[in-house]
Amino acid sequence: MLTADEKIGVAAVVVTLALAGADFLFPAWHWFDVDRVEVLSAAEGQPVPIEYTRDIKRPFVGDWRVKVWRAEGDEWLPVCATPVTRETYEPGTKLPDAVTLEWFAYTDPDCYRLEAGDYQMEVVWTINPGSFWEREVVRRDTFRIAANEG
Repeated sequence: MLTADEKIGVAAVVVTLALAGADFLFPAWHWFDVDRVEVLSAAEGQPVPIEYTRDIKRPFVGDWRVKVWRAEGDEWLPVCATPVTRETYEPGTKLPDAVTLEWFAYTDPDCYRLEAGDYQMEVVWTINPGSFWEREVVRRDTFRIAANEG
């Protein structure tokens, strides 16, 4: 027979294992699977195309944020960070015909009106923010903006 203290100890272990198992049993891709985010090079003043494929597997509320850095020598200097923006994600939602950096970072023009140079973009999606089921998906890619000739 277990004492009250032993029962509490066993319950604590069971709850801890259940919480740890939830991360394993329900990873981010249970809701949202990002297969590809590849930022393609572009010319200054032109839209910056992005090869983006994802699968929304079940409805969820999520936050997203885009950050862009510019290479300066051996350093990456921040260019912009969009505000965290909350969206409702639904299976079957279609992407635009042309996915661009402007579409990804529409809330901050500094993120897509870029001068010639080498850049890095990061996008972070937070699935079910503030809940027990909160998960993050992070994708990062580098790209180049070429100077306009003329």
